[in-house]
Amino acid sequence: MVPQEWVGKRVEVDLVRPGPTLTGATYRGTLNAVTDLGIVARLSNDDQPGTEERERFYPWSAVLSVDLSG
Repeated sequence: MVPQEWVGKRVEVDLVRPGPTLTGATYRGTLNAVTDLGIVARLSNDDQPGTEERERFYPWSAVLSVDLSG
């Protein structure tokens, strides 16, 4: 589980990317909430220029890892 102390901090989140094969993608942004069901975060993907940060809910089944970003 992600510590509640990380809420409001910059994070890197590895998420499952849907498709014919399961792959991961790294997103960066702000962690807004942590619940038993998943996380709420405002994330963007550096590999997709022009992607704006949008606040969304990510269920634990889609979250591979969460780390504090520098």
